[in-house]
Amino acid sequence: MKTKNHRVPKRMPIYGVFLILSPLLAVGCKRNISIDWPYSFNDSDTPRPVIAYFSSSSYEIKAGETAVLSWSVSNSTRVTLDPPKIIVVPIGTQTVSPTKETLYVLLANNSGGQSFAHLTIKVKSGQD
Repeated sequence: MKTKNHRVPKRMPIYGVFLILSPLLAVGCKRNISIDWPYSFNDSDTPRPVIAYFSSSSYEIKAGETAVLSWSVSNSTRVTLDPPKIIVVPIGTQTVSPTKETLYVLLANNSGGQSFAHLTIKVKSGQD
């Protein structure tokens, strides 16, 4: 009697199965559990920080011009802005003068986890 070789499909890696099943697994839990992708779990009763907004006065500037970033964060113990990798106040502004297209990231942390927002400012050369 000939047996068939059964192969596992190569199209869905194991982490794909985890992503599909993880919401179903959390339904039966009594505690408030959220999964921050990648690899960060929140089983604390503290909610993650809330970033109400993170915006720029302009998303496209000419070389040599400035833009003002502004944000509002609540329920956070630490807020950082990258670049320039600095700790900032939860509600504030920062004037920036990028020389090339730059991605800015606002990261807010507390014991319940972290939240982030990002934006990009494009820089046109003087000839544009």
